[in-house]
Amino acid sequence: MKRALILLISLNLTVPLASQTITEFAVDTATFVQELVTFTGTSLQSDEIPDFDRFIHLFDSLPYENQLEVIAVSNLMLHLKCRPRPHFIKYQRVMMEFFLEDKTSYGYEEWLKGYRLFLTGEGVLLRAIDQWLSLSLSLLKENIFYSTNTITWKAAEPSFRFRTEETMTVWFEDVTIACYSGRDFIQIMDASGYIDPNTLIWTGSKGRVTWERVGMPATEMYALLSDYRINLKTSTYSADSVILHYPALFESEVLGRLVDKVTLVKNLQQAKYPQFVSYRNSYTIKEFAPGVNYRGGLSIEGANLLGSGVEGEPAILEIFSDDTLRTRAESYRFAMNARFIRSPHTLVTIYFGKDSIYHPDLVFGYDVASEQMRL
Repeated sequence: MKRALILLISLNLTVPLASQTITEFAVDTATFVQELVTFTGTSLQSDEIPDFDRFIHLFDSLPYENQLEVIAVSNLMLHLKCRPRPHFIKYQRVMMEFFLEDKTSYGYEEWLKGYRLFLTGEGVLLRAIDQWLSLSLSLLKENIFYSTNTITWKAAEPSFRFRTEETMTVWFEDVTIACYSGRDFIQIMDASGYIDPNTLIWTGSKGRVTWERVGMPATEMYALLSDYRINLKTSTYSADSVILHYPALFESEVLGRLVDKVTLVKNLQQAKYPQFVSYRNSYTIKEFAPGVNYRGGLSIEGANLLGSGVEGEPAILEIFSDDTLRTRAESYRFAMNARFIRSPHTLVTIYFGKDSIYHPDLVFGYDVASEQMRL
């Protein structure tokens, strides 16, 4: 896109054909606009010029104290060799979000304090300044934490505040956060936590994850999170000490580890996420399905419950008819849900009175509704 000359006819300002060297903006509200126009020169692209014009009008309408704040911040940025674009124009757009869109209640004073601390820190890089401003702007405009061509992390509603102590953070309380990639997404509901603009890390203190996107109603199974971290540059995360509620399977809460990742779900039975692995490694479930008992380790992958071997011993599935054991299946991995039980490598024993037959390695399938087994 061609560079364009900034025309501010309404202000009767004469703009040079190229930006001039400005080493410092005078602490004078009467001359700042002319100096800023001179500094900006022809640096902006055509779609940025209207916003620059709006910022000039905003500056003239600000209270004197806020005008001095703008000049002070602009000088800090100038000393760090920030350029008209992308740095100054993003800062100006942030200011317009705060003041023209009436969003100072999100914590403008705290944001300003944090940004000034950041700019006066040691070893500040231009890309870090751009990242800070990009996060601030996307949050104020669209509730977005981080966005690229492949992933976007955002909050469902603008429920956040900027806070500054030693550094600035962005705090959220009881919101739904989500990561979108292509046509799929993952989300954490009732989430509370904060974002560090320097590291782009979400540090969460609570949250709730359901299996709705793989067909499980939220009331039937969900996990409660605490003390978890998410790298917002990725489309996955893990959380320890997660409490799983699955009343149909477990009488009490189950403690374990959760992993979730954005993946395209084409077939609910083949979905891999969310994944939950319990810390306890051995369970006994009577009547997992009518006449079917299970013993072994348990985890959850998408819509499937996974039975697994424990400490070198296989998981065991027993199928009864009229209280009589008919079939015993042993495997290190069973995929189980309300419709079927499957395993690719299974030792199967079939009992006939006092006799039995067995095979050491079969593909095992059991249809829960019809109570039919296929080997």
